[in-house]
Amino acid sequence: MGETSGCRSGRVSWVALGLTFILLLAVVVYQLLHQRIQFFLQKTNLVEGFVLLILAAFVYIAVAFARSLTTQNQIETALRQSEELQRMALNAAHMGVWDWNIQTGEEHWSQEIECIFGLPPDPTGTKDKDFFQYVHPDDRFHLVESQRRAVEEGAVYAPEYRIIHPDGSLHWVTSRGQVLCNEVGQPVRLSGITMDVTARKQTEAALREREERFRSLLSNISGAVYRCAHDTEWTMEFISEPIQEITGYAASDFINNHTLTFAEIVALEDGDRIRQEIDLALAEKRPYILEYRIGHADGSIRWVYEKGQGIFDENDRLIWLDGVIFDITDRKRTEERLRLLESVVVNTSDAVVITEVCGTALSDLKIVYVNQAFSDITGYRRDEVLGRSPALLKGANTHRHELNRVYAALNCQSSLKTEFIAYRKDGSEFWLEMEMVPILNEQGNCTHWISVQRDMSDRKQTEETLRKNKEAAEEANRAKSQFLANMSHELRTPLNAIIGYSEMLQEDAEDLGYADLVPDLEKIRGAGKHLLSLINDILDISKIEAGKMELYPETFDIAQVIFEVESTIQPLMEKNHNTLQIYCPEAIGFMHTDLTKLRQSLFNLLSNAAKFTENGV
Repeated sequence: MGETSGCRSGRVSWVALGLTFILLLAVVVYQLLHQRIQFFLQKTNLVEGFVLLILAAFVYIAVAFARSLTTQNQIETALRQSEELQRMALNAAHMGVWDWNIQTGEEHWSQEIECIFGLPPDPTGTKDKDFFQYVHPDDRFHLVESQRRAVEEGAVYAPEYRIIHPDGSLHWVTSRGQVLCNEVGQPVRLSGITMDVTARKQTEAALREREERFRSLLSNISGAVYRCAHDTEWTMEFISEPIQEITGYAASDFINNHTLTFAEIVALEDGDRIRQEIDLALAEKRPYILEYRIGHADGSIRWVYEKGQGIFDENDRLIWLDGVIFDITDRKRTEERLRLLESVVVNTSDAVVITEVCGTALSDLKIVYVNQAFSDITGYRRDEVLGRSPALLKGANTHRHELNRVYAALNCQSSLKTEFIAYRKDGSEFWLEMEMVPILNEQGNCTHWISVQRDMSDRKQTEETLRKNKEAAEEANRAKSQFLANMSHELRTPLNAIIGYSEMLQEDAEDLGYADLVPDLEKIRGAGKHLLSLINDILDISKIEAGKMELYPETFDIAQVIFEVESTIQPLMEKNHNTLQIYCPEAIGFMHTDLTKLRQSLFNLLSNAAKFTENGV
């Protein structure tokens, strides 16, 4: 109470400055809360946001309380209380308060600013520190420009920038300030707060890194990752882009059922089964695995594989279904082809044997699969041959030459088809036809052999019967040829004599005046020649069958041959009351071929026509 008026006036000035700071802080906090409260609640943490709310409450109480004071002592007491409240709030929020006199350049800041910049507290209270030197060089222009725009344009002062502590560590800070103007509207002060947001920035960087990893993971997964509701539409809250490649529809089409629901593309035959399996898995709190069909946008049917699980809250209530979907259409087609092939292998009458390569010798092959036909052919049960070498089928009479061919194919990894005598389980022999094909891996090395085997015993027996029959036929043919050759000699000799004597008698009859005998002698000669021609035809047929027919080509007049054949065949035509008409120009030309064979061919054709035609019919 005994203070001097100078002390009182100095204290009053500090009171005024304190109240000014409180009012400025109230304005800044109000702006911060009004514009950024959601940002801090989401990007920092709940505690930090709560501290800001406490700070605002303290400031509001302090301002309201200060306005209600009427005496100097009350003002001083209120100032001390508000300063203490301010210090407590700033310490709790890790904030520092600063004030910049735009006209004089004078600066004031709290000790928290020094802590934020990594500087030791200054007990002397000197305010000659150059905080700007600690601002990162790349951010200084941005900071100065923010101050200029706030002062000259009235823009909000809210920069975020990096600072470098004296120990070299890098930190992020954010400032929030308000420009105060005098009664004529000139800016006189820029006051505000600064807060260390390094932890928030690190959290944001970690979130960005995790998000980038998540996006990279999604982009490298061939399947579509999803989060959906457990409802009748399987409403998608999220689904990744690969769903378009799987279904033909964009991911955005499914989000919140924008264009269509996922349930709409599920095959009707699979819908109920899918829901039952998912409900059962959720009830048992385990993942679910599904395979079902969907309708593609192009109208085709695709098979998908889905694995997912339910996400439950702390009260054990289902929130979402999370999972991934893969297109397995190609796999399903491959499985179908394999089933068809397996059906063929199982039901074929040929034996199918698959062996694993354990070396280069036949004995190094180990049987890993045989079908039922193998057991039917060889008498071995499947369990008796698995793990054994296919050499168990060879025996004493197995052809060494064919075995050598098998060894060569194994060494060269080449396909082979062979036949040899093999042995059944009971020791009986049978003829085996075998086709073997190598199976190569990606490096081109043979890992397995597939062989298809047939019991050729019946065929070999048939071939042997045919061989014997052929030999017998050839022997009979040789005997026939020998007989015909003998007959040719025995018949030609008297026929030639008859023909010769008939010609001599014909000439003598003409010379001696027995003209009435000439026609009969001519008939004898013609009949003899005809019989000789028949014998020659039989011999020619024999030669044709034996592959020994010989041709003697010559050049002759075609018309002359035709007329000769006509005169010979005319009596046969008249016998059955037939008429033979020849249309042949006299100058038709010449031909170069076997005259005898041509004459025989024409005579045989006309002779058959005369024999089997009567009265032209």
